[in-house]
Amino acid sequence: MTLLNRLVSIVRRLFRRNQAERDLKDELEAFVEMAAADHVRDGAELVEARRQALLHLGGMEQVKERVRSARHGAWLDVAGRDIQYGLRQVRRNPAFSVVAIATLALGIGGMTAMFSAFDAVLIRPLPYTQAERLVMIWDAMGETDVTSRHNPTPAEWIAWRRLNTVFTDLASSQPNDVTLSGDGEPEQVPARKVTWTFWGVLGVQPSLGRVFTEDEDNKSVRVIVISHGLWQRRFGGAANVIGRTVLLDDEAYEVIGVMPRDFYFMPSRDIDIWMPASFPAWMRTNFTWHDAHIVARLKPGVTLQHARESMSALSLQVTAKDFRGPHAVVVTPMREEIAGKTQTALILLLSASFALLLIACVNLTNLLLSRGVARGREVALRAALGAPRGRLVRQFLTESLTLAGLGTFAGLALALPAMRFLERLVPEAMGARRLTLDWRVLAFSAAAGIAAALAFGLAPALRASRFAPQEELRDGGRGTAGGRTHWFQH
Repeated sequence: MTLLNRLVSIVRRLFRRNQAERDLKDELEAFVEMAAADHVRDGAELVEARRQALLHLGGMEQVKERVRSARHGAWLDVAGRDIQYGLRQVRRNPAFSVVAIATLALGIGGMTAMFSAFDAVLIRPLPYTQAERLVMIWDAMGETDVTSRHNPTPAEWIAWRRLNTVFTDLASSQPNDVTLSGDGEPEQVPARKVTWTFWGVLGVQPSLGRVFTEDEDNKSVRVIVISHGLWQRRFGGAANVIGRTVLLDDEAYEVIGVMPRDFYFMPSRDIDIWMPASFPAWMRTNFTWHDAHIVARLKPGVTLQHARESMSALSLQVTAKDFRGPHAVVVTPMREEIAGKTQTALILLLSASFALLLIACVNLTNLLLSRGVARGREVALRAALGAPRGRLVRQFLTESLTLAGLGTFAGLALALPAMRFLERLVPEAMGARRLTLDWRVLAFSAAAGIAAALAFGLAPALRASRFAPQEELRDGGRGTAGGRTHWFQH
């Protein structure tokens, strides 16, 4: 039978389990009736004939169990029964279950909330093409200024772009808040002046319209690209916004593009307008006008260390005539620049939440070890009836997984309010990025729940499966933990 046929058989049986059980019962009954009829023809009474037929069959329930175990996907039936038994144990011991689930909820919920922030800031892809190749460049002023790191100058951007050998291109942006009017009530909006290379370096395209060109930048053409938020807020998401004229500081500008919803760039996510930098002549040669953010894209095969060494040497050459003396540069990855000090805080908090979950697992291990001693007679009876040790271990682990599953669901409920608090850790450049239970966070929570179940359930399962049936049944289940168990619990 092919793999596909096996899967179809498993799925069909899952959704038609009752029908399959009825068919199995009918088949066995028919076999018993035929065998009994043969015994009747040999002279046996009807009751005796049926008894002999059942003896020859080997027992109705035993045969059913053998047939079930021979089916494809039989482990699903076993797992289903184990989970049902685990849920009965939860209902049978409500006090223990509440303590166990609450302990897990605190550990898994805290770790889930922390991972959601960690994922949003340090794992989730940035809204740029091959963002790992993007770097920010800063002037390393050393002791020549009040700060060791400065914004570069437009003049440096021009020189670096012309002389560098490690970047495909560089882009510059400058702050430029403006008053927007001409289409509704005037409002102050955050804006940035950016060079025409900005879009190519980041590898982004507008969701509507286009971006400005080199010619428009050089000729100071009054065109702008707006954010998705401004488009929705100010223009109601109208498709005919392209080509509209608005007033910025009482000067007319044409809207030529709308950026995607998830686009942002330093220093803040709330930038609503991008306009051509159009550097004036005096700024192109002035090495003291430090107000630019320089972003660059590494060439294929160029390492970060190589770029740092090359750009530092180039900067010393370019700024040789600066009256404060030549200076090197600092080159940092875009992700690191955006995350800033938040990166260290998130790593520490995620580690702390992992330690909290580990403590929860140790406490649950102690609880389950103590509970396993109380269940000694039950385990001994099952072993005496023929349950192998592997089957007992699997049952106990399934009970642990059931507790972990309930604890994970409760933990997700606790994680939601914690995530609202942790949104404060999201860097300003990413803005009000909302932490959500997306597929990555849910997958992490599921993995944490399974790992926790194995962590707190394996030792009690192995220990409980080692009970000696004869001794436990003789002593009436009055088991005690040995010295090694006490040592482990301490």
